Amino acid sequence: RLMRLMLVWCVRGDERLGALHALGALHALGARLATHIVVIAEGVRKSFTDQELDRYSHKFVTLHTGFDVGQYVNSREARGKTRAKLGIASDVRVIGLVGSITPRKGHDLLVEAAPKILAHIPDVHFLIIGDAPEGYQEFERSLKQKLDALNLSSRFHWIGFSNDIASLYSAIDILVLPSRSEGLPRAVIEGLATGLPVVASDVGGVREIIISEQLGRVIKSEDSSALSDAVIEVLDFTTCNQQELRQKRQDYVTERFSTESYVKGFISIFESSANGGA
Repeated sequence: RLMRLMLVWCVRGDERLGALHALGALHALGARLATHIVVIAEGVRKSFTDQELDRYSHKFVTLHTGFDVGQYVNSREARGKTRAKLGIASDVRVIGLVGSITPRKGHDLLVEAAPKILAHIPDVHFLIIGDAPEGYQEFERSLKQKLDALNLSSRFHWIGFSNDIASLYSAIDILVLPSRSEGLPRAVIEGLATGLPVVASDVGGVREIIISEQLGRVIKSEDSSALSDAVIEVLDFTTCNQQELRQKRQDYVTERFSTESYVKGFISIFESSANGGA
């Protein structure tokens, strides 16, 4: 910064580090020193104070993360093969949750919502993709114990970490992400790129992704009842014109969240600075 070089700070989460955290001063220091502050979603701006947003408004740029969405192809053949490997029947409906098994991702809210969902749609199964990071194994055990108590363990399939996430998406009918905190959640975009409807909590940039009912539903955070209601509604809604809706979701993601648009956004920032812009 002393050499008058650009300092671009990319902020990916909607939580501000606490004052007692080892990096607790990061937001205040970063806002002061950075020449550009790139937030990956408008919702991420809430990690800054109103005073910082006002004082450094000229530095902020919203640039949605880009993804290689071409790999997420959903076909009947892929669906059948993946379900056969997982031991899930082809004629049942599958609700998927993709993410590390931590309280932040809201797996406990899905467990709480499961009985109500099953009461309305008895053939539902749940696919949990992701593992518990170090320190969260007890949280995972508590989820499974609760399912045992509810006699629902047979409906939940715990896949763990997978390098073949694209094929696993093909086995799902609806993706849920009941998170308590996010930036611009990759799983939501990946799900839509596969043509899936998505139900996700109103955190981070979720509302900037799910902008219509054709894409899914945005629900209140920390509300398992809202989660179950939205899942039931979406599963009923997507029984009509399913293939048409899948294609619209895929086209939407390709147009708005491609790697190419992300790269162009950064290039425009660099060119603006080189030409004397803010």
